[in-house]
Amino acid sequence: MQVLEEVRRLMELHKDEVTSITVTGHSLGASLAILNTVDMVANSINVPLDSSKQLPRPVTAIMFASPQVGNNKFKSAFASFRDLHAIHVKNAPDIIPTLPGPLLGYVDVATATVPINTNRSPYLYPNNRDTYHNLECYLHGVAGDKGDGMDFKLVVDRDVALVNKKVNVLKDQYPVPANWYVAKNKWMVKGTDGHWKLDDFKE
Repeated sequence: MQVLEEVRRLMELHKDEVTSITVTGHSLGASLAILNTVDMVANSINVPLDSSKQLPRPVTAIMFASPQVGNNKFKSAFASFRDLHAIHVKNAPDIIPTLPGPLLGYVDVATATVPINTNRSPYLYPNNRDTYHNLECYLHGVAGDKGDGMDFKLVVDRDVALVNKKVNVLKDQYPVPANWYVAKNKWMVKGTDGHWKLDDFKE
């Protein structure tokens, strides 16, 4: 309820502007993003209060590694809302987006899918299960994976050190300690350019 009230407040505050509503999440958070966006549109939260003059605002869920939320009836209900969209980023080796699965009647409701495969990254150890569902690895994949048959190239200046924040997946030639995002960050220091590096100094 708090989310709906806040979005309604923001809609009123920016009623004279061209706006849209985007909700994003990873894993269970992505599933909640789907439910949240459906709730907004079903309750006309995306419709300006003075709706006679303005069209409903588009609402989009951007999901990373979302488990399946509903069945085919839910998917049909989702698709029935013209202003509602869902983009699902899926990492090929990650099984979470395939669960609970069709045997239990669950399906993916996404209106568009962005496939990535972190196994193609030359920065990460291949076939490492720690990369499959990790959000930082997902974002790394989005920044560089160009699809089947194409080379992986970071087209977004996303720091590769971020993939090792809570796991150990970065190849040894990159001097980034594993699980560094802890107290003192294992001497990893964020520079003025926004990139992290090892501050390996000697007294």
